[in-house]
Amino acid sequence: NFVPNIGAVVAVVLPMPVIIIDPDGNSFNSFLAFASLCVMHAVVGNVVEPILFGHSMQLHPVVVLLSLMIWGFIWGIPGCVLAVPITAILRIYLQSIDHPLSLALANILDGFARPVSAFL
Repeated sequence: NFVPNIGAVVAVVLPMPVIIIDPDGNSFNSFLAFASLCVMHAVVGNVVEPILFGHSMQLHPVVVLLSLMIWGFIWGIPGCVLAVPITAILRIYLQSIDHPLSLALANILDGFARPVSAFL
């Protein structure tokens, strides 16, 4: 479930044959199971995981989602898998450079955006 959209689709599609062929289940229960899985994976994949990844790697949750989109657009599936580690390495590298602009960019990545004049 590294990639929120693909992981959610796989996690919803795989148990659906078991739910559909259940002899005791009706169509409402099947729909309820499908809808609850979709909602659960949407919330976990797009809200909870970016917050957890962001806190563990000191990145803002929005930066985590943007990095998934940007690196996924550039490199496809491998880019989506490597998006958060690459962005975390970029933040660490920017913080190690002693220049106001790089420090400001690093602080934007970790969610503590301050004006560039604070680093002068």
